[in-house]
Amino acid sequence: YLKRIETDFDPGVSPDRLRIGTLLPRSGRLAELGEAMAAVLNAKVKALNDKGGLFGRQVELVIADYTEDRAATLKNAERLFGEQQVFAVVSPLTSGLEQDLGALAERLRVPVVGPVTLRTQATQDINRYTFFVLPGLAEQSRVLAEFATKQLQLSDPAVAVVHPDDDEMRKVAETAVSAFRERGWKRSVAVHYPPGRLQAREMVARLQQSGAQVVLFLGTDAELE
Repeated sequence: YLKRIETDFDPGVSPDRLRIGTLLPRSGRLAELGEAMAAVLNAKVKALNDKGGLFGRQVELVIADYTEDRAATLKNAERLFGEQQVFAVVSPLTSGLEQDLGALAERLRVPVVGPVTLRTQATQDINRYTFFVLPGLAEQSRVLAEFATKQLQLSDPAVAVVHPDDDEMRKVAETAVSAFRERGWKRSVAVHYPPGRLQAREMVARLQQSGAQVVLFLGTDAELE
């Protein structure tokens, strides 16, 4: 292997270039987010290249389209992972596609490095080709539970973990409730509402009636307001 390493290149690696890819929206309602993410990645690539690149190789960024059409996005991702010969995929927008992209990465043996995953069971879905730099919602909810029990110094308060009732957030809520109970707050319960249809006044009245003293809210920013 040591005799061949100089000429045995992985996909996306040539003597003077290292090609990496990403998956970002460039049209539709998420276009502005995609533009911002692309600007950050391009700025980082330029900074690397201005300093001579990585190990004498200039870094090239290939952007594939993330669209609201799931099948089309997966097709774009497969082309990026395969035909376009990228060495790795960095900071892709993976919302709702984590499991599919993880399977694709494992099948085609292309590393994927993302900042964060919204999946609640990310640790169970991890394969040797998928990595997340920051913790997902389940890990964050455990940390919040630990912080609350240590900092609020309450004696077994009534805790409501409020969440939209879908498969992912239900698991996050279950994780949070378990974390509270493990730390001695036994009166912790999950309180759900239909996804996208929070009736704020009714929820507040319900929490007041139940005597909730601590609320962990797992909805959107708009719902929280």
